[in-house]
Amino acid sequence: MNLQELDRLIEKYYQGSTSEDEEKELFDIISSGQVPADYSEDIGLLMTLVNREDIPEPDAGFESRIMDAIDRVGSGAKVVSLKKRIYSAVAVAATLLIVISSYFLMQNSAGPEDTFDDPVLAYNTAIEVLSRVGRTMNTGTDVISELSAISNAEDKLNKLASPAQMISKEMESLKYIEKSMEILDIGSGKND
Repeated sequence: MNLQELDRLIEKYYQGSTSEDEEKELFDIISSGQVPADYSEDIGLLMTLVNREDIPEPDAGFESRIMDAIDRVGSGAKVVSLKKRIYSAVAVAATLLIVISSYFLMQNSAGPEDTFDDPVLAYNTAIEVLSRVGRTMNTGTDVISELSAISNAEDKLNKLASPAQMISKEMESLKYIEKSMEILDIGSGKND
């Protein structure tokens, strides 16, 4: 079997420029079973085409049924499900409720009630509030010191692990030296 001829026929068949005689010759070569395994994908495709008598031809009404189905789908009105309608109504009602309630909340708030006429009294009250805020902000720092102790312990463990990693890397480089010595037969005693 001439593989160049087979390649030429397959290429020509894929391009759609084979004659009926060339197609018969190609299908005869494939049917013989003497084609190398490299052509398995091409053989699989072409064998399905050889057995194309198994594929039924569409009947006369096939095209009209497809066109009718396309027309039915294209002309159908958009159907909105009941679930979507309910969801939309609830969303509109919730929006209106938020707008109306925000209007009433704005109407009822007349402004700040705890204002001072005396600037000294206002200053003393502000100092008292700020000192109370400062005291309460420092109460949670005890936990932070415990967290920093954990972080320090983790750093120490990482420092302990790094020499072991360095040693293992050095040992890896020794493997290359050992292999090169084996290649050169150094130290094996075979040079004697």
